[in-house]
Amino acid sequence: MRLTRPLLVASLALGLVACSGNTRPAYEVPISVDDLTTTHVRNLNGFPMTVYLTQAGMRHRLGVVESMSSAMFMVPPNVMNGRLEFRLVASPLGPHPTFMSETFQLRPGQSAAWRIQESTSTAASLVSLVSVD
Repeated sequence: MRLTRPLLVASLALGLVACSGNTRPAYEVPISVDDLTTTHVRNLNGFPMTVYLTQAGMRHRLGVVESMSSAMFMVPPNVMNGRLEFRLVASPLGPHPTFMSETFQLRPGQSAAWRIQESTSTAASLVSLVSVD
């Protein structure tokens, strides 16, 4: 009985320390406004779309655009590390076709705009870049 109480207190303290979590922010690298890279997606399709930024075979989820609306997404700085060529991919829920943009170059401080329409042939080539100066 005497040994059980210290063991219980020690395990409780260890459990509290383990569950405390990380209090540091996800991005500790300072980002200037000039280096902020964004993607603006306008969804003119009848289905909500999950939008991904792909590069070198890796897919980075940016977020969801509801049907007949638009959304702006920040491109995480770690995705931009030395890479310039990207594609945008929009994937609807269910058995509907996935939309993919042409390959385009995106640099820190630029904004990519993409419009997704009902026809897969029109969605592929409508990525435009805007430099933020």
